[in-house]
Amino acid sequence: MADNLKYLEREILNKVLNTGGDALKVDIDNVTLKTEGSDINIEVHLDKAEDSVVMFSHTVKTGTGGTSYVPLVDSDGHLQVDILSSGLPSGGATAANQATMITALQLIDDTVYADDADWTDGSSKHLLVGGLYGSNTITSGDVGPIALAADGAVHIDDGGNTITVDGTVTANLSATDNAVLDTIDAVLDTIKTDTQAVETATIATQAAVEKNLYGTGLVITALAGGGGGAGDQTLGATYQSLYVGVGGNVVVTLATSASDFTFVNVASGQLLPVQITHVKQTGTTATNMIALKG
Repeated sequence: MADNLKYLEREILNKVLNTGGDALKVDIDNVTLKTEGSDINIEVHLDKAEDSVVMFSHTVKTGTGGTSYVPLVDSDGHLQVDILSSGLPSGGATAANQATMITALQLIDDTVYADDADWTDGSSKHLLVGGLYGSNTITSGDVGPIALAADGAVHIDDGGNTITVDGTVTANLSATDNAVLDTIDAVLDTIKTDTQAVETATIATQAAVEKNLYGTGLVITALAGGGGGAGDQTLGATYQSLYVGVGGNVVVTLATSASDFTFVNVASGQLLPVQITHVKQTGTTATNMIALKG
């Protein structure tokens, strides 16, 4: 406590008043509060411009036997806190580890491509997709690795169905396999040639058969046996066949040679398959005849 004998009464009051002169100014260097059975509440009104309060923290929670320190703040008055332990691994919160994690995430992001993005040789990146060479049994709905052959090629099993491949398929065959394929190719060429010959012959046969299907007829009436008796009958075109109703001899002019020939004893109802241009009266005894063509 100040020695009042050093100051006059007025001077003593000036020493203990604040700058506003409306309250006592008290410097508290060290206060120990003790209570018995009840709490002590102290209400302190501070003048921000004039007053300050310094708080200390102690290294021992009981407040004795340790060291008191003033809490550390930065230039903005923010309280600085050291994290002594956390859920992160050792050094997990350091800037260096954070930079490493950011780099790892960026590398993963490099393998993601936007639609229509071009691949650049030497700089573009992709994720390696692994497979399995060996036995691996999975059932419907299971997730499993891609099956590989011994050389690392993807193994494909059609499961008894058909695999459709678009484009050209190149297979690496041995010399023996190629020789067998060459032989098969030669045989197929022969089959192709024979097939073309059969096709040509078939077309010719079809044309010949079609000639036996007649769509035009001409009744032979200019002969004595037919009731006309006017001499030879000119047909006006080449007819492919002659039907004989009542049998006998038939004299006709053949289309290609233009010569007359006699067909003896042609039976009744017979179809004479010859190309003719005339039916001759002299020597013809058969009657009821019809010339036919396609």
